[in-house]
Amino acid sequence: MTDLFGYAAPQRAFRDIRNQRPSVAEEKAALCLTLGELCRKVPLSICNGDVKSVREWRLHLDKAQKVLSSKRSSVHELTAAIAQMRSYS
Repeated sequence: MTDLFGYAAPQRAFRDIRNQRPSVAEEKAALCLTLGELCRKVPLSICNGDVKSVREWRLHLDKAQKVLSSKRSSVHELTAAIAQMRSYS
């Protein structure tokens, strides 16, 4: 706003703030890649295992694929599914 003589109050320069959170999408994408690799390969312990272990692995595989296909899966859910699938390796 100016006055009669053209004086304008100095405006403060716009100062943008940096992104304060690390990118969750990048972390989720990396976790999805890891979980996808674990779901594609049958572990050696399951190939040589008994029927009970295969059924248990298959149940956990279905749960992991459900978490992997959901767009609303959290980082915690993805991490838990990866840990479960890695336990068979």
